[in-house]
Amino acid sequence: MKSIILLSILIIVISCSHKFDKKVWVNNTNNKSDNPRFGMIEDLQKNYFKKGMSNRDIFKLLDKPRFIDTNSYGIEWTYPIGSNSGLNIDPYSFIIQFDSLGNFNSTEIIKH
Repeated sequence: MKSIILLSILIIVISCSHKFDKKVWVNNTNNKSDNPRFGMIEDLQKNYFKKGMSNRDIFKLLDKPRFIDTNSYGIEWTYPIGSNSGLNIDPYSFIIQFDSLGNFNSTEIIKH
């Protein structure tokens, strides 16, 4: 069952992919199902984020995150990217992970 759900999400993401647009990104900080940020993630990952780039560079690109978490592994920035439900429940977040020096490591999408 989980694999069917993950496959469905992947199909939605691929079919809804859009070019990253900073103005649209900055103006859509909600968790609603129509948040265009969700569709920009693939373009960000493929064309903008490079291993080792600084958190300053990502801040210039995406503006401020909703949450910043510092832990023993490094730093995580969290950006809301919407939900996949018309009821705006079960929102997703785009997590950007940095090492302890503030250099980009990886990203992930989590469902709350």
